[in-house]
Amino acid sequence: MNIYLTEPGMILKKDGGKYIIEKDDIVIKEVPLELIENVNIYSGATVTSKCIQNLIEKPSVLY
Repeated sequence: MNIYLTEPGMILKKDGGKYIIEKDDIVIKEVPLELIENVNIYSGATVTSKCIQNLIEKPSVLY
């Protein structure tokens, strides 16, 4: 699964065994960690440090 953070204010964070995409404190989507193949980050979006660390450690994720 590909994740696209396309709007300012979107946040990608890790919570246990899943990634959570939020905007304005509203959960847009929850995705299990093992399903992520690609993360696309556009201007104004945020990725937490825990999430970045987990993505770097996952060899199948494209940057």
